[in-house]
Amino acid sequence: IMIEKERKYIFKGDVDRLSCLPKQNIIQGYFILTDDFEARVRIYDDKEAYITTKTQTDIVDERIELEQSVSLIFAKSILEHCTKRISKTRYYYTDLITVDVFHEIDLQLVEIEGELPETLPIFCGEDVTDKSLYKNKNLARWKRKNN
Repeated sequence: IMIEKERKYIFKGDVDRLSCLPKQNIIQGYFILTDDFEARVRIYDDKEAYITTKTQTDIVDERIELEQSVSLIFAKSILEHCTKRISKTRYYYTDLITVDVFHEIDLQLVEIEGELPETLPIFCGEDVTDKSLYKNKNLARWKRKNN
């Protein structure tokens, strides 16, 4: 069990410039989803998978998180039953700063885990940490592109 502390910002850079960074393709589905609790399955590059639960704390940018590695077969069987899903490519700017480019919706978000650096990267736009719309669980509910 860990306390997750993260901030989210709208990415205001050129997505094409991210191509030189290490990346992973992520598919995740939610099988329990409430205002203050979520349980999801996440698959990275079709190679590794995790089940994660998150519970909100009283602090806006903190959550209690429990994550467990599971087999790909198990993860895929759960994902088949998840009606709320997202897929994204995660680019690793540093160990603590990532940029998620979502595939089905027109959105790119910067996530900073842990303590904020003294100076934010230039591509960090509006801070949307406090806006529930930008939580992954709510992004899974957004209208898809071209639908």
